[in-house]
Amino acid sequence: MQENQSLWRSRRSIATVRSKSEVKQLILKHFELVVDFLMHISGLIQYPNIFLSDKDACIKSLLIYSKYKIDYADAFLVSLVNLNTGSNLFTFDKKLLKILSEITP
Repeated sequence: MQENQSLWRSRRSIATVRSKSEVKQLILKHFELVVDFLMHISGLIQYPNIFLSDKDACIKSLLIYSKYKIDYADAFLVSLVNLNTGSNLFTFDKKLLKILSEITP
């Protein structure tokens, strides 16, 4: 009898079923926290005592990262190409090319 109760307890603790709307809300809440964190980082980068090789590229890449939900490395590449007028980006990633065409004036 005691063995069955412990088995039932372990099964109950393993499976937590959530509806699609609950999962969607959790993902959106997490994404909002990440975007808020990124905006704080971009504010910190602008302080004169913070030294980076290219502050404009870092700030722009954070904005691209938060808007398009891509990897930060990809966002940084897109921001570098966007800020350096003579640069080109050679990639097979169609999503990156689309993002670059959207943000390039």
